[in-house]
Amino acid sequence: MRQSNIIKILITILCPCIFCACTNQNQQKKEINHYISFTLTHTTNEDQVLEMNTYQYDLKLKKEKLISQLPFNTQYPLTYYDDIRNVVYYTYRINGNDELFEYNLKSKKSTQLTTDVFCINSIYKINKDNLLLFAVINNSSLGMWKYNLKTHNINKLSPNDFTIRAQTYLKNEGKIIIIGYNEQKEWQIRDDYNNGKISNYNIPYTMYEYNIKTCKLKKIINLSISGSITSLAANKKNIYYKSEYIDGKIKVYKINRKSKKESHIKQLDNSYYFIGINMKENEIIYVIKLSKGQSVLESMNLDTFEKKELFSHKDIEGQINNGFFN
Repeated sequence: MRQSNIIKILITILCPCIFCACTNQNQQKKEINHYISFTLTHTTNEDQVLEMNTYQYDLKLKKEKLISQLPFNTQYPLTYYDDIRNVVYYTYRINGNDELFEYNLKSKKSTQLTTDVFCINSIYKINKDNLLLFAVINNSSLGMWKYNLKTHNINKLSPNDFTIRAQTYLKNEGKIIIIGYNEQKEWQIRDDYNNGKISNYNIPYTMYEYNIKTCKLKKIINLSISGSITSLAANKKNIYYKSEYIDGKIKVYKINRKSKKESHIKQLDNSYYFIGINMKENEIIYVIKLSKGQSVLESMNLDTFEKKELFSHKDIEGQINNGFFN
């Protein structure tokens, strides 16, 4: 499960351009997603030990390949395959923290990269030297951090009083879209609702767009809903978000990035977790949870709503926990 109990602390925002993960603009425009790295957790047949399998799904060939098998002992299972460096980034629990590690696929050796990370929910590689981590570090709220692979410096990029609930990386635009809320405001609304002071528990969400090149954070829209936003995906035209409600209902909405008009996309209400949008084929890729410990990687064309199964693990009892475009 994703980390939901966030510890409060004020942390200085580090967002001057010297900390930016800047890349060549012309090179960014040419970049497209060519594979998905995803994590499948399961128990081994022999001794029932928990394990994380990292897969690479080739978007062109429509085939998956097993990359690594690593031990799972963290709050949330997380791996990310980097084909350029031929390594897998993953989390491993040490002294109560879920630290970031690097597993070299050639040497079969692991290296610890961080020392003060409580948990990590997502990893994105934004250029050859930098990772973006969505993590709780130094007792902070769940935020967006930049980790430099050369210097090992780690700096916070999101507001210090802002808890991120979901995010998506637009590689071809060099942007990250995040959505979350002010912790103090959310706690006050929850307290007032529990004490009968207000009748509706509506969380005041704010959606931001972070430009990796300019280091600028721009507000997109404010949302006030009673559900918990758990997943995001976006393309040039629309932003899609998934909201789970107290009564158990799940709904998916899209927001036009230009007009800010919102509409319900009922064809995606059974989705569990968005991985992102394959721009070339205009299809959203997501995970569906099935019964008996099964899950499926699926795509849906955003024009025709045609759905396709991309990967299933009917021979393995486990779950696809996350996935990231690369």
